[in-house]
Order: sequence, then C-alpha cells, then structure tokens
Amino acid sequence: MAVVVDTRTMFEPKTPVKLFDGIYNLRSDSGIGYAVDRQRSRFLMIRLADAIPAPSGICVVLKWFEELRRLTADQR
Repeated sequence: MAVVVDTRTMFEPKTPVKLFDGIYNLRSDSGIGYAVDRQRSRFLMIRLADAIPAPSGICVVLKWFEELRRLTADQR
C-alpha cells in the first residue's frame, strides 16, 4: 500500500492505494523481503516458491554475447 501524506499545515494522510497484487514473502528468514531501487523507481520482491508455477523447461544460450550482438544489430 502507498499513502500520500500532506504535511504542509498538519499531518493529513490521503486514501491508501494498493501497489501490488500477488503473494510475496515479506517475512523471509533474513528478515528482508524486498528492496527499493530509488534510481529506477521500482521494487524487488521475494515470492514463495509455491506461489510461482514450476518452469516447464530451461533455455541455455551458448555464446550469449554473440547472440546479443546479433539481436541488437538492427537497433544501432
């Protein structure tokens, strides 16, 4: 949840707004369930393994730097 607070004349919180949907592990073993990236205005959050569907496979890219060059060649 996020709340805008006006403190110009007195402490006046506005209506809370939901930021995220989903199931996140906010009580991890480390005590840290999220991180804030202030430069890019985003959050990194931890989800419980049960909340994420198991992957159906894995994709391994060999020579990934060459693949990256190939994929971005038209964008120069």
